[in-house]
Amino acid sequence: QSKSSIEFISIKNNQISETHSFQKFSGSITSEGLIHLIIELDSVDTKIPIRDERMRNLFFETEMFPKATFSTKIPAEDLEIENEYSRIVEVNGRLGLHGAEAELNSKVMILNRKNALRVVTNNPILISAEDFNLIAGIAKLQKIAGLDSISAVVPVILDLIFIQSET
Repeated sequence: QSKSSIEFISIKNNQISETHSFQKFSGSITSEGLIHLIIELDSVDTKIPIRDERMRNLFFETEMFPKATFSTKIPAEDLEIENEYSRIVEVNGRLGLHGAEAELNSKVMILNRKNALRVVTNNPILISAEDFNLIAGIAKLQKIAGLDSISAVVPVILDLIFIQSET
């Protein structure tokens, strides 16, 4: 996972966008193409420590909801490990976040090289705070930071590298 990344973009006061990331996550892919990803929400990195703390405590509420999970399936025919290729496929996934679950759809680019499979979002995945009971958390962040607004829809960009194990 060292070269993998999960980033998201927040927009405050309708015009200021900032890119944030998660520093700790793990994932796996089976030979059938099932991808499972676990994100440690305490590892949120906004580049501002007090904001990280507020995101953990007021928004994600990591004491109650420490992890987010994402599962999807890549069609088996798109997993040929033999040949190098890149292709774009549509995937339907399920995100578990803050005690709720929702279906997410995205196009991803799959790059297959030797013993590694790289899966990159072709378009950002749009996550709606409303789908995950996070509107109250946005209101708390907005109030404590003295902001006019924080967008309730957040684009997420995944760049995941899966290394084929020797076993």
